[in-house]
Amino acid sequence: MIRLTEENGKSVYVPADVLIRDKVPFADSILGGKETKTHVIWGNYEIVVTESPQEVARKVLEWRLAMIDYHHDIPSVKKKRWRSLRSSPDWRNRTMNKYTVIKNDDLRYLTATQIANLVEIVQDIAVRRQEEGRKFNNTYLVINRDEPYADHVIEIMKEHGHWEEPNHD
Repeated sequence: MIRLTEENGKSVYVPADVLIRDKVPFADSILGGKETKTHVIWGNYEIVVTESPQEVARKVLEWRLAMIDYHHDIPSVKKKRWRSLRSSPDWRNRTMNKYTVIKNDDLRYLTATQIANLVEIVQDIAVRRQEEGRKFNNTYLVINRDEPYADHVIEIMKEHGHWEEPNHD
């Protein structure tokens, strides 16, 4: 459902499969007026809303895209994606980096559903680590490779046996 605003200022929820029409009211057309009103039509209903036709169309598109995202998050699709990832050569040959790092500020690019999925994944990993008797709440020091001191930090890590060159084949 999409929330729109009726002419009287009240919110109204309409389904996403609406027709949008902008038209000049009859009285205005006789008087030469050009002010149009947005009519939203579904089934036997027709209402006039304050949003422009473009704004209604944008809301409809956003809803449809959100539904696509929602349907891609169903468990069977997730399992299929996971199987696909695990069977990829990069995963089996460990040519990927040892750690996956996501900058917290970059989470703003995700939908609420994607963030919820990420939180669920992190929690699942923590539970399984705990079940194995391993530390489940590790914290890490992350350094961008392009920092001027990165090479010095790498040398210190190598001295202590904590450095493994990533393979980017």
